[in-house]
Amino acid sequence: MIYVDTKNMVKYDTDKMELVSDKVKYTCKDVFGLTVLRSGKLYKSKKGNWLGVVRKDLEKEIGTVDEETVKKMLMKYDVDKYEEIFGELEEA
Repeated sequence: MIYVDTKNMVKYDTDKMELVSDKVKYTCKDVFGLTVLRSGKLYKSKKGNWLGVVRKDLEKEIGTVDEETVKKMLMKYDVDKYEEIFGELEEA
């Protein structure tokens, strides 16, 4: 799947990116305007840029994700992958 970030003038191709996690969730609006969590995927490009993909009804929503948001998402939904990429979290 191809996504073009018109703000930064770059192209993302999920076939050439690393699928980092398919356990993450994204906040979306449903057809009634209610906020819901939807399962999604998180990809990383070879240049270190992040892309989020979520299926919303019959279509997909795609967008870039900044690294701080990535860290929070992985800590919440895929801690093993977080620790693999960013290092182990301290024990409480």
